[in-house]
Amino acid sequence: MPRVAEPPFADHSAGQSDDPGIEAVLTRAEELLARSRGRTAATPPPTDMPTLTEVAEPEEEPLPDAGAEPADELGTPRLEMLARLAPALESMVESRMMERLGRLAEHIAESVKIQLESEIRSIVRDAIDQALLSEVERTQFPTEKP
Repeated sequence: MPRVAEPPFADHSAGQSDDPGIEAVLTRAEELLARSRGRTAATPPPTDMPTLTEVAEPEEEPLPDAGAEPADELGTPRLEMLARLAPALESMVESRMMERLGRLAEHIAESVKIQLESEIRSIVRDAIDQALLSEVERTQFPTEKP
């Protein structure tokens, strides 16, 4: 019968490790393995988790004061760097935007040109057909003048 390899942490039993972080990871890994093998985990599920029949009220976060300054998420050095780079960034964004808008305008103009050509051809064709029909009717059935 082939021997099933044990996970590398299987020989560590609770309380033998010097590092509590490693011990917590090993305990959690053993619980997950036990659960995946169909056995129940050694620790019961947490009791503060709502069940499907309980209504969980959302935690309300306090709204920031309108007069309060926003939190500095980027940090002062980054904001200073962005402030120094602002003119160059603005110039780069503007030039790229104008380039893309120019290409888009050319594409739209070409599309409109093609549609207009098609519509004009259709109108001219319809007008020629109508004129020919009118001329044929006039020549086939001349109206008599008294």
